[in-house]
Amino acid sequence: MGRHSSPYRDPTGPYPLQTVLTVGVCVLIGYTVWAWNGLGGWVEPTRLGLGCLLMVFTAFAARIRGSSGLLRDPYTWLGLTFMLFLAIQTWNSGRYLYFNPVAERWMHTATPFPSWPGSFNRSESMQMLYWFLPAWALGLAVRHAPDSRTLARRALLFFVANGTVLALFGLIQHVTGSDVAYRFSEAGRGPFYASFGYRNHAVAYLLLVLAVALGYLAYRLRQRWFMAETRVALDVWLAATASLLVFIAIHPALSRAGIMLAWLLVLLFWAPILSRHLSLHSPSARLQVGIVIILGMGIALFWIAVFGGDALLRRMGGAPLETFRTNIETRAWMWSAALHMWEDHKLWGVGGWGYRHLLPLYAEGAGLLEVHLPGKANTHNDALQFLAEFGIAGFGLLLGATAVLVARFVRNGRHAWGRPARMLFAITFGGLFFVGLHSLFDLPFRNAAVLQACVLLLTAVPAACPNTQGPGVRKRHKAES
Repeated sequence: MGRHSSPYRDPTGPYPLQTVLTVGVCVLIGYTVWAWNGLGGWVEPTRLGLGCLLMVFTAFAARIRGSSGLLRDPYTWLGLTFMLFLAIQTWNSGRYLYFNPVAERWMHTATPFPSWPGSFNRSESMQMLYWFLPAWALGLAVRHAPDSRTLARRALLFFVANGTVLALFGLIQHVTGSDVAYRFSEAGRGPFYASFGYRNHAVAYLLLVLAVALGYLAYRLRQRWFMAETRVALDVWLAATASLLVFIAIHPALSRAGIMLAWLLVLLFWAPILSRHLSLHSPSARLQVGIVIILGMGIALFWIAVFGGDALLRRMGGAPLETFRTNIETRAWMWSAALHMWEDHKLWGVGGWGYRHLLPLYAEGAGLLEVHLPGKANTHNDALQFLAEFGIAGFGLLLGATAVLVARFVRNGRHAWGRPARMLFAITFGGLFFVGLHSLFDLPFRNAAVLQACVLLLTAVPAACPNTQGPGVRKRHKAES
C-alpha cells in the first residue's frame, strides 16, 4: 500500500449510511436554527420528521454492522422511555378551567385518565416531542454511527460554520433594524435576532458556538505550537475569525448575562496561554501574541461600538450584583408557583406548557396584570419548569439521559488532560456550564436549537477525541507539558 492510500472499505458495509447520518445530522442542526421562527406551522413537524428519519437510519446502521451497542446504551432506553412519557402526556390531554360554585373558586377539570401522565392542551404538549425527540435522535446518531469520530468532527465543523453565518445574519438584521426573520415571514412580532425571536435564546446558542470555536483554536495552538513557527495553518485563522465574529455578534443582542459569560469564555481561552504556555516561547513569539491580542480586542471593541455601543452601555449600566438581585426578586414568585405546582403533581407533573395554565391559581403575591404580562408563561428557571411539567418521573428520565452524556464527556475530558485536546474539553465544558448557569434565571433550554446544540457538544466532542491512550502515555504528556 502506498503512503497515502486509504484503508479498504467493504462496499457492502454501512459506509453509505455513514454519509446519510452525517448529512442528516447537519441538516437537522441547520434546519432547526434557520427555520425556528417566522416560517409557519409546518416548521416543527418537519423537524420531528427529520429526527425520526435520523433515528431510523441510526438503527439500520447498527443492524447492518451487527452491533449491539445501540441496545446496550442506557442513553437509548432512558431517551426512549422519556419520549413515551411525553407521548402519553400528549395523548392524555384535555383540561379546562371552570368556576366551582361550591368551593367558590376557579378550578381545572381532570385529564381523561387522571392516574396517567397528562397535560392541558394537546398541541402545546406535542411541542415537547418536537423539541426533545430530534435532540435525542441527534445524540444517538453521533454515539452509534459506523465511524463516530469522523461524523462528530464534521458535525462540529458544520456547527461552527453554520453558527458563524447565523451570527453574521444577526448582525445584518441588527444594523438594518429588521423585525422579521425573512422577507416573507410575519411582521409585527418584535425584533428578531438571526432566526431567533427571543434574543436571549440567540445568545445562548452563540455562546455554545463560541465555546467550540475557541476550544478548537486552543487545541490547534497547543498541538502545533504555532506561535514559535513562521507559518500559521489555515484552519487556525478560520477558527480565530469565527470566534471573533461570533463574539462580536453576542453583544448587539443586549443580554447582560450572555455578554458577561462570553467575556468569561474568552478569559478561559487566554488564561492558560498567557500564564503558562507563553513563557515557553521566545521574546519574538511573545510579541506576536501581544500583537494578536491587541489587534483582536481592538477589532472586537470597534465593531461592538459600531453595532450599538450606546445601547450596550445603557444596558450594562448600573451595578451587576444589584441588577442580578432585582431579577431574582422579580422572578421569585414564579419559582415559588412552579414548586407549588410540583408539590401538587409530584409524580407526573402538569404536562408540557401546563405551567402557564396554572400560574394564575398559584401566583401568590402577584397581581393579575403581572401574571398575564409577556414572558410570564415561563418560570425563568428551566429546571423548575421542567420539574413542574414532567414531575419526578419525566424529569428523572431527562436528568438520567443527560447524566449519561455528561459522564462520558467528563471521562474523556479527564483522559485528555495533558494532551492538546484538553482545552477543547475545558472550554466546551465552560460554555455548557455557563448556559446551564444562565438557565437558573432564564429559559435558554426552552428552545429546540439550544437543546440540540447541548446534545451535540456532549456527544460529539468526546467522540471526536476518544480515549486512546493508556496511563503511561498520559503521564509522559503531562511531564512534557
